Formats: sequence, C-alpha cells, structure tokens
Amino acid sequence: PSWRSGSSGINAEWSLRPGSGQKKKEMLVLLILALVGAASTTESGFDFKSDIAGAFRVQPSDLEEVYPILEMIKADFCREEVSETTILDHFILDRQGHRLLQKVPEKCRAIPCQMLTVVIETLQSTFDNLAEAEDMQDLVGRFHTIAGPLYNQVICPCGKDLLNFVIDLAANYDANVMYIDSDKRDVLCAKRILRNVDLESLRVFGHRVIAHLCAKTAQGVCIDDLFESAKYSGKLFDKTMDVVESMSGEPSESEMRRAMARCDTFLRVYNVTAVIGEDYGYYSDSFEDELEVYGVYANTIFCNQKCKRSISRVYPCCFRNAMRDEKMFEAAEAFGLSLYRLIEHVGCYDILDWSDMTSNKEYILEKFEEYMKLDPNVRDAIMKVIHPMKYCDASSKPRCANKV
Repeated sequence: PSWRSGSSGINAEWSLRPGSGQKKKEMLVLLILALVGAASTTESGFDFKSDIAGAFRVQPSDLEEVYPILEMIKADFCREEVSETTILDHFILDRQGHRLLQKVPEKCRAIPCQMLTVVIETLQSTFDNLAEAEDMQDLVGRFHTIAGPLYNQVICPCGKDLLNFVIDLAANYDANVMYIDSDKRDVLCAKRILRNVDLESLRVFGHRVIAHLCAKTAQGVCIDDLFESAKYSGKLFDKTMDVVESMSGEPSESEMRRAMARCDTFLRVYNVTAVIGEDYGYYSDSFEDELEVYGVYANTIFCNQKCKRSISRVYPCCFRNAMRDEKMFEAAEAFGLSLYRLIEHVGCYDILDWSDMTSNKEYILEKFEEYMKLDPNVRDAIMKVIHPMKYCDASSKPRCANKV
C-alpha cells in the first residue's frame, strides 16, 4: 500500500491486506461501528435496539441524583427577587449573575427557567422515546423532533442574547457550584483562565455559528437541513449494517469489492482502512499527521465521482456557506490559541506559582511567541476533516443540497 497526494487532497490507493475473509468482515463491522460511536457487536450480530438505542434506556433510579441538581439550577433562574437571599441560597447564579440576567431582553429572560421546567418534566419520557428507535434514521428523526422547539423558540430568537449573558458572566464567575468537591487551587486556576482567555473571540464565534444555524433555507432553517442530512446518513448506516450482516461466512474478494463500490453505504471507507492497516490509526507525534489520516477517511467518503448524487444529500448549502466564513474560523482560532496558551504552556500550576519563572521574563515572552506560531498547514488539515468537499477534485466534487 502507498500514499499519493493530489490537488484534491490526500487519497489512498486501494489495497487489500492478506487475511481471512472473516477477519476482513470483522474489521469492516468494527470500523463502521466506530465511525458512529457504537462500541460493540454481539455474538448473534449487530442489533440496533440493543447496541445503540439501548444506550438511551434509563431507569428512574438512574436519574435520582440528577433531579435535585436541576431543581437547584431552576431555582436560581426562576427566582425573580434576590434582595432577601444570602450567598448560601444560590447554586449556579450569584447576585452578580442575577443582575446580568436582568439585562437580557425581556422576551428571552424567562427562557432558561422555562427550559429547565420542561427538562425536569420530560427527561424520563425523552430517554424512553429515544430508546424506542427502530434504526439510525429513526433515531435521528426523533432527535430532530425533540430539538425542533429548542432551536425554533430558543437558539434562533434568543441564542445571541443568552450567549452574551453567559460570556459576560464568565469573566467574574464565582458561584457556589465552583466550590463543590473542588480543590481551592483548581478554583483559582479556573477563575484565572476565565479572566484571561479571549472571551470576545468566543462571542464572535458563537454569534456567527448561531447566524449560520438559523439561516433561512427551503427546509426552514439550516438546522433543519443538517438534520435532514443526518437522517440520510442514518439511512446509509442502516443499509451498511444490512449489507455487512448479509455477507455471511467468509466473503470473497469480489464480494468485498462490490460492497465497497456501493453508494448507498459507508463501506467505501474500508478502502482507506486496508491501506492504513488493521489498527485503524496512524501512530505519530505530529498532530498534523493524525489529522491527515482523518482527512483521508473524509476524502474517501465525500469525494467520489460515481456517488456524487448520494453525497450531495449529506452536504447542505447552508453548511457549505458556513464553512466559507473566514471570520468565524478566525474567531475560533483566536479563542483556541488563547486557551492553548493558558492551559498547555503556562499551565495552572504555573499560573499559581511563578517563583521559577519570574526571573526570566524575556524567556517567557519568547516561548509564548514560539508556541503561538502554528504551522500554517494545520488549519488546512483541520478543514480537510470538517469540510472535505472543498478539497475534492473537479470530477468528484458534489453539489450542495437545498440551495435557496
């Protein structure tokens, strides 16, 4: 097997490693399950109801410790007057938090209280609903039904205002929840990070994400388009598992080739697995190398001349437009770098104890400068994972769906 690079990104030459047909089938099943977060197969084969939907089967006793916490959070957000309270009466919002909440526009101010009330009343039934899903497409559809009121009544009309409230609160956050089972050193570290991380870039990023998610489309808003794409992906997953289950015994090489050529499954990704190896990984100290491998998987799934029509159904135009928003990515990068600098290279222990570093301020600034210079290829490698369609060559580039 070998790698070859092209203008469309990195592609993998197809190669079938030696091994029994049964082993190849097991590798195939494990790979597809890993892609959607499923961790196991049973002796009798894959069963959606037990292997995936069963994860949402929650007993009332499992939620006994959750409800008291939700009630405390609800009490803070539903409390209209704080003049008679003490600091011990607050869990997630102190008086400063309540003052900031009063600055939220009236139409959005009551939403956290209303949401928490609904969550407490429907949490058990929501889990029960998801656990009844018959297949992946059905499960995604149920999530869509549940999420509809959330983005139609909360995220789109009030998301930016509520995000402003959270970010304004973060810089001086000091509520009681921070001190529960926490070391004082960790609390001080968290507060230092919140005061110094680039929250304004996070605000810009959040506002732009909300604007893209709530952009009007033929389906309603962009979130609806994304759910429709996810439902179709769920259909592909279901078909993938049907094909895998149908390959009983030891499938021949010709059967494997036919399966991997189909456009109505995810099995073509196995072409990459055969090249990379049976461990489904690429062991390297380089973050860019690891991203490169994920980019190969994405390229194999989303850049295929024969399957362009099928791929278009999982590529909404509003998603493409969001991926072209340079200001959104610049804001995300600025926030990420500020957090990276605080945690990875200053470290909480160094924020609290400068005794070994204050003697050489120039050295510290030099290291900051060094760490802030990311390889320009890293951002490109990230984009090849999250927006692989951009890097398809002309013959395999899919059109976006639901263009307004």
